[in-house]
Amino acid sequence: MQKIGAHLQGLDGLRGIAILSVFLYHMYPDTFRGGYLGVILFFILSGYLTAISSEREWRSRKFHIWSYYKKRIKRIYPQLAAAVLAAAGAMAIVAPKLLEGIHGEIASIFLGYNNIWQILQNTSYFNRINNASPFLHIWSLAIEIQFYLIWPFLFLFYHYIRKRKRKDFCALVILIPLLVSVVLLEFFF
Repeated sequence: MQKIGAHLQGLDGLRGIAILSVFLYHMYPDTFRGGYLGVILFFILSGYLTAISSEREWRSRKFHIWSYYKKRIKRIYPQLAAAVLAAAGAMAIVAPKLLEGIHGEIASIFLGYNNIWQILQNTSYFNRINNASPFLHIWSLAIEIQFYLIWPFLFLFYHYIRKRKRKDFCALVILIPLLVSVVLLEFFF
């Protein structure tokens, strides 16, 4: 078993599969209908790597909520700001009319609730004809940001429960959301 923090080469293969899956889905949506599952694979990998990183810091007594958030902000927001500015700049040149009323969408991007904003706007990611926004794909980053917001509290709660040797409760905390997810998937899909 590799020590915590070591580069896991097997995950590179999974990343490659996820990238290829999403790419093929976008290029040939009628042929690769399940390509969006690559995004779910990215979510799983991100959660796994975040958990490993947090555990490594916990063991070395370096896990602090504020340093965790600072790392995430430094990792996400500079690139996000550059991408949004580049897209908005291109829109200003190519299709300035698309910039009208974009303030709400931009706010939702930087505040990490673009997925919710799109739902409230009745925006369908799958309806490519009616969606002219270059920011449609940001919904997945919003979910990442939401995960990053709650993760430190879930992680600290896990260690609180673990310290008290309440493994039965910890198992319930994991199993209940899993069961709810399965039921919701059956109900809605």
